[in-house]
Amino acid sequence: MPKFIEKEIECAVCHKKVKVNVLVSHYGAQSTLDGNQNNKIQYKAIQVCPKCGHVALDITQPVQKISSKNFYPEHQELNNILKGADTYALNQNDVLASYMY
Repeated sequence: MPKFIEKEIECAVCHKKVKVNVLVSHYGAQSTLDGNQNNKIQYKAIQVCPKCGHVALDITQPVQKISSKNFYPEHQELNNILKGADTYALNQNDVLASYMY
């Protein structure tokens, strides 16, 4: 069972203090061989800044550019994953971009 805590953090993009749920642990047997969780925990582990819309695995990490694309507005979880992947791709972080994809 995953464990989340609500934590106040500062967004690296807008520098506002926001409260987000942070994944602190999860059951490792739910991961596949590539390390991806491939289940609903994966969606909940993604952090979204409610102030500026920045999406990442950790929104406290600084980035040069952020994605403003709206891929699938009717499906928020998928939209967040693709937006986070696009942000990582814009910042030449291919490893995390491929993880998000």
